[in-house]
Amino acid sequence: MFKKIKKNLLFRRIVCRVLYLYVKFVFLTARVKIINSEVLDSIKQSKTPVIFTFWHEHIMMMPCFVAGLQKTNAMISLHGDGEILSSIMEMFNLGLVRGSSSKGGGKVASEALRVLENGENVAITPDGPRGPRMKAASGAVKIAELSKCPIIPIGFASSFHKRLNSWDKFIVTYPFSKIVLCVGEPMHIEPNSDEKINTSELENKMNKFTQKAKQKAKQNAE
Repeated sequence: MFKKIKKNLLFRRIVCRVLYLYVKFVFLTARVKIINSEVLDSIKQSKTPVIFTFWHEHIMMMPCFVAGLQKTNAMISLHGDGEILSSIMEMFNLGLVRGSSSKGGGKVASEALRVLENGENVAITPDGPRGPRMKAASGAVKIAELSKCPIIPIGFASSFHKRLNSWDKFIVTYPFSKIVLCVGEPMHIEPNSDEKINTSELENKMNKFTQKAKQKAKQNAE
């Protein structure tokens, strides 16, 4: 399916446009709750660049939450669904940092650092693009240490959705859902600190916030 979309530019544009409109419709019809929303308010007011992290399965609705902040650049892979995701992100006026964690990872990190130095945000899925699901790789932590920009870990949940049969169990949220975004406090990475410990801490926070978001979404749905 992805190969067919990539080869046919017109077909890809139509598919991406439909998906973009679907995401906007879902968001407009949803009942949205943001836990710790003051963190996002602070980012918007200070315009300090940050690194947003969320799990790959939660990509669908994320553009709706960062659209009101200073420009955010999504780190998108070069494989399969990356072409579709990048087109949709651009429709939301998000920038792109394209690359692969397995091929040319240093180049991608350099581009992310450049973007942060320019005062723009970066959004990373630490378990993407191939998994393991909900297991963080060290890329976000490395970029945070080098850039001195804080990580904002995010958890997401929706009450009415379908999980795809993909490695990440991708969530397709349905219209009229109860959507919960759980925003963590800024996580600062000290220079020369233990990378494995920091990555493990990030992973634990993201899973904790995801679980909290699930609980709130379930409560709201009852």
